[in-house]
Amino acid sequence: MFVKSDSYVVESNVHFPTDYNLLWDCGRKALGTLDKILNRCPNLAGWRKTKDWNRQLKNHCRALGKACASGGKHKEQRVKELPKTT
Repeated sequence: MFVKSDSYVVESNVHFPTDYNLLWDCGRKALGTLDKILNRCPNLAGWRKTKDWNRQLKNHCRALGKACASGGKHKEQRVKELPKTT
């Protein structure tokens, strides 16, 4: 699963947890909307994995939060080396 977000900010003071929480909310609502569409159009093929995608998204957001919240040496490197979604 791959979630991409794009935004344009003129002036902002967004603190750390908000940025990835916004991505979590976007992905969660997009998958919820997809579920509603699939309930109305059950013969669309290839969209049966929405529950798994939601779980993967949540797990990655939790891993990012944990890596950013913990301190120690090489914190920035640990955050950058988190597993990427595909």
